[in-house]
Amino acid sequence: MGTWVVYPHEEPSKQATALAEQVQRDGGQVLAIYQDPVGERWQLFCLLPLDKVDATPYQRDLSPAHVKRLAEAVKKTGRFVDPIVAMSPSPGLYWTPNG
Repeated sequence: MGTWVVYPHEEPSKQATALAEQVQRDGGQVLAIYQDPVGERWQLFCLLPLDKVDATPYQRDLSPAHVKRLAEAVKKTGRFVDPIVAMSPSPGLYWTPNG
């Protein structure tokens, strides 16, 4: 098992641990594993390899207006700072529902 920050300080679920190990095998880095206090589900905060992240096949197409606003914001700030939510349907692949 890797060394991760875990909150609360208890053993994460087997599924969370397996996903953390998969992220590392895929070239990512797990920053922390935390248990949501409301639903008590384990969440991972990770840096994922960008080449392994893709939109879900169910994602709708982006509107030209949204693409333009996003491009303007990236140009103005010089960066794209937006955490993504991702799930892994299989090893080496991470889908983000937000495209």
